Amino acid sequence: MNEFRLPRFSIHIPQQPPVSCHRPAVSLLLLILWRVLASLAAGEVLLAATVEESFEGEHISWAVAESGFRPRIVSHTRSREKPHRGIGCERIVLDVSSGTTLRLQTPIGRTRVIDEWRASLWVRGDHPDIRLSVRVMLPNFIDPKTGRPVEVLVPGSISQDADRWEQLEVGTISTGLQQQLLALRAEHGPTGDLTGALATHLVLELSSSPGRYDVAIDDILLNGVVQDAVVATPAKGRQTATSVRDPHVRPAQRTVPANAEPTASPSAASPVESLADPSTGLARGVLEVGGLPFFPRALDHSGEPLEVIAAMGFNCVRLPISIDLWYKDPPVPAFALAANPELQALGLSGMQLLDKTISALTSAGLLILLNDH
Repeated sequence: MNEFRLPRFSIHIPQQPPVSCHRPAVSLLLLILWRVLASLAAGEVLLAATVEESFEGEHISWAVAESGFRPRIVSHTRSREKPHRGIGCERIVLDVSSGTTLRLQTPIGRTRVIDEWRASLWVRGDHPDIRLSVRVMLPNFIDPKTGRPVEVLVPGSISQDADRWEQLEVGTISTGLQQQLLALRAEHGPTGDLTGALATHLVLELSSSPGRYDVAIDDILLNGVVQDAVVATPAKGRQTATSVRDPHVRPAQRTVPANAEPTASPSAASPVESLADPSTGLARGVLEVGGLPFFPRALDHSGEPLEVIAAMGFNCVRLPISIDLWYKDPPVPAFALAANPELQALGLSGMQLLDKTISALTSAGLLILLNDH
């Protein structure tokens, strides 16, 4: 299969405006998108992201973790009653009939354990001693009973008081994992290691005795987030890396209108695609695609095959273009097609090449961020 490489264009480096510490939380994804674009335009390499959940939406995101018993859920809502900040928080009221550790958890994808990884949230409970922990999956420790990677909890801080908001934090996960390494090897074998560890959930642990528990959660902040796009699979007694699509990346959807007119461009077999879903756009200040929140992960293209970009966990490519392209539609010089010699004999104009570029990107499940100069 021929690789499709994008032509190179000139890049304008914008001035980065200061970020106010009082920016409204509802603009979170737009703020992240702006930071991504500013970093790309400035030539920076994006290694990790900062993600915030301010609980302004309507859909609940926490659940009771699996255990030997199930408490009775009295209510579970996005509440507007006394949030820590903004207009909402998530509130869970439970009746517990037996004394044991009760855990609530929320998924955070498959984020790599790196030194910069940090997590915090605000919690208010009618009981103290609520601990924030992180659930970590260890691909190189396999449970012989299930055949699946071992999961452990790395503990963080504990709440001290009842009926008031407190911030809980988890620091460096790698340090907490190192403290558990000897016990892990004693239980699961001496050859296991911590390579490829992935943080998958935030967990709130309540040391519960029988009774009712009322817990409110607000303002999650994750630093150093790098989504995993490589999974380790056993092969002849050793670990090998296999590139797969990150399941938490939503690819661009290609839809062709039924009444689409044939185009005169060389990409007539693939008419210009559009995100035709009417539920795509801004909703309450959040970017949504197909009615679901969309987190853009973008990069400048440097010659990598598009399938590799998608498998690495990116879902957007920044495509700089010149304003002259729209007004003059000049012919494409041969040197600009050096990476795609099969296109040199087609005599493409600039707009025709743009059409083929967009078609190749969307076919790979990538959105395009047009940067018009």
